[in-house]
Amino acid sequence: MTDLETILYSLETALLDPAIRSSPEKIAEILSESFCEFTSSGKIYHYQKGDTFDISCLNGPKDWEILNFSATVLAKDIALASYTFIKHAEPDDSKKKSLRSSIWKNENGTWRILFHQGTPKEDNHEHK
Repeated sequence: MTDLETILYSLETALLDPAIRSSPEKIAEILSESFCEFTSSGKIYHYQKGDTFDISCLNGPKDWEILNFSATVLAKDIALASYTFIKHAEPDDSKKKSLRSSIWKNENGTWRILFHQGTPKEDNHEHK
């Protein structure tokens, strides 16, 4: 992994940590004030200071896996992270895998997430 990929991978996985997801202060350190997410369920979420995230969807650190992580520089201080996310304990096969992408901005030396999207992944229709 490149240095940028290592940094963004660490931040993406931090956002999956129940201790961070339940802490408004920790979330505020990682999310940009203008953060927006297009969820895999089709909802649009806009961050508001003090928000926390549901931890019930994650049963533990080994309950999920990130594959094919990559980071691409889009412009000065802007990067795109993309990867496949797998929730191993998800009982609904159609929700186990998703394609994820995040746009990150380096704000005064700190990478903060601006945008995230999760899209359900169908294994039967992979294109290369």
